[in-house]
Amino acid sequence: RPAWEVYDFDVRYECPHIKAHEDAKGRAGRSRNLLLLYKGKFGNSDSPEVCRDYLIFLMRLALLYKQAKKFKSARTTFLECLELDSEQRPITCARSHLMRIYLNANRPHSARRLWGKLSPKDANVWIRYSHALVEYTAWKDDKEGSSQAVACEALSNAIRANIYCAYYLAFGNNFFDDVMEYVEEIVDATEEEPLEESIEYCNSEQRQSWEENDGAVEWVQAVILDTLQDKNNDTDMDQSTSSTLPLSKEDLDWRGALQQLEKAAKADFERQEEGHINPNNNSDDQEPLEEVDALMFSGMFRTAMEMVEEKFGL
Repeated sequence: RPAWEVYDFDVRYECPHIKAHEDAKGRAGRSRNLLLLYKGKFGNSDSPEVCRDYLIFLMRLALLYKQAKKFKSARTTFLECLELDSEQRPITCARSHLMRIYLNANRPHSARRLWGKLSPKDANVWIRYSHALVEYTAWKDDKEGSSQAVACEALSNAIRANIYCAYYLAFGNNFFDDVMEYVEEIVDATEEEPLEESIEYCNSEQRQSWEENDGAVEWVQAVILDTLQDKNNDTDMDQSTSSTLPLSKEDLDWRGALQQLEKAAKADFERQEEGHINPNNNSDDQEPLEEVDALMFSGMFRTAMEMVEEKFGL
């Protein structure tokens, strides 16, 4: 006999396996792989907030690995941050920490691959000045593919990216170290804070790397002085002059750059002060804002540079 005559079927019965399969298909249709969709865009302003949160926690994990001296895990995590972060305007300092790991481990080839991935317009001081140092070392050691022209080009790009760091490196021992204070308070400065970024760089282990390379600091100093004094000495291979280094006096104009920085810092301080003080609030609980750190550091930098100019007659 037919089955319907033998068995009493419940038409409301649902197979749990078929239902689970349909639910899974529905979830797959609604879900999005953010790691794939927003790769290289996590730092963009139009990316979901969860992307930036994930990037922040990933960066914290990398810093913890680095602090624990688990450099292999730290390097892998920093590289992941670099791949996920915005390519045009990164919001993390992963590339800075990654460059420091490579240089401390004496891995110039890895450093070259890193800055090769980045935009040539990236003004990060750790990238640009590390590039110049690596190329200078390769030139001095007569490595294949290295030359004075390559080293000079790297240094000129570094100087144009951050003029403050060039002066600090060149004249730090005799002038800046006696003037600059509270430098240890600067941590993870960004390209939007060029003065603070240069101070942090020149008070890190990277400056020691420059000083340990024979003639590196003197090379930077010679470039600055020769350009400002219009000297030309092509016979001395340890001194790059204006004929080999495409720099002009305008590129070494620290006063104009510092004035713009101070103007922006004062305007930012005034905006913060206006937002901090409420004219309708008469309570005495409001505390006055402290002066912006940039103005304090710019004053010390100006003092050191005036000493340099007086010493060398610039």
